[in-house]
Amino acid sequence: MTVAGNGSELAIEGIVGKADFTGRTMEQINENKEESFGRWAIKIQNISKSFEVRGKERIEAIKDINLWIEPGEFVCLVGPSGCGKSTLLNIIAGLEQPDSGTVESCPVNGDGCAPQGNRLLIFQESALFPWLTVFDNVAYGLKLRHTPKEKCEQLVHSYLELVGLSHFKKAYIHQLSGGMKQRVALARALVLDPEILLMDEPFAALDIKTRKDMYQLLLKIWKETGKTILFITHNVDEALILSSRVVVMSSRPGLIKREYRMEMGYPRMVESAPMQKIRCEILQAFIDHPASEVQGGLSDETVDE
Repeated sequence: MTVAGNGSELAIEGIVGKADFTGRTMEQINENKEESFGRWAIKIQNISKSFEVRGKERIEAIKDINLWIEPGEFVCLVGPSGCGKSTLLNIIAGLEQPDSGTVESCPVNGDGCAPQGNRLLIFQESALFPWLTVFDNVAYGLKLRHTPKEKCEQLVHSYLELVGLSHFKKAYIHQLSGGMKQRVALARALVLDPEILLMDEPFAALDIKTRKDMYQLLLKIWKETGKTILFITHNVDEALILSSRVVVMSSRPGLIKREYRMEMGYPRMVESAPMQKIRCEILQAFIDHPASEVQGGLSDETVDE
């Protein structure tokens, strides 16, 4: 990898791209939102959510969240633990209702609003059925849709091959490693052909080597399928390595503070000077929170698509 220019340009294996290293505040983004986002996959407007604690006090988890995500974007929402990232994701997925505000998603053709079924959520824990084989776990959603048997088998085989698990189709979940379980979870989601993947810290429990492998796989899937991905993490380096846009949240209540458009190619090295500049700015945004709440992530690593 070569770092070129004065810090505003990054050349990676012959791919040159410019990155918005200064970032934009949400006030600046909202000023020209309509011009910046001609089409959108998810439109989140004025979302707020609070919770009751011990039957008395109400805690404001997130407040006035506004976020537009374009079709095919890979957006990482990064923030310290407890800033409301998962609450927001659950609202987008339809698992929770906001106190106020709206969430809309638009189908690829842009005609009208899409149902919540076009969004699928992948949790940190793979949530697979231990009594089913890998094949049957991936086929489960298709069977609920009454997909014809032959088509179901073709689709499952195709997506098991995509995630590199063709040889494990007859294995049971307890026979798999953590990374393999997440691959099954990915295949189970992708086989249903959602337009939007919602991912809640799916790699947090994995070791560094397995995480790196999963980064490569996820980038490969994103490139080949063109899915819109909203990825939640409190690992800053993970966000920088993966996303086309990093959205930064602060907590108590959860607010969107800033965003960075990562208009650069892959693979990326977090230790490069331009990436370190963004990293430091994001960490500075968490200055009021304990350092232990925000992970640094991987250093001196590159991840290929």
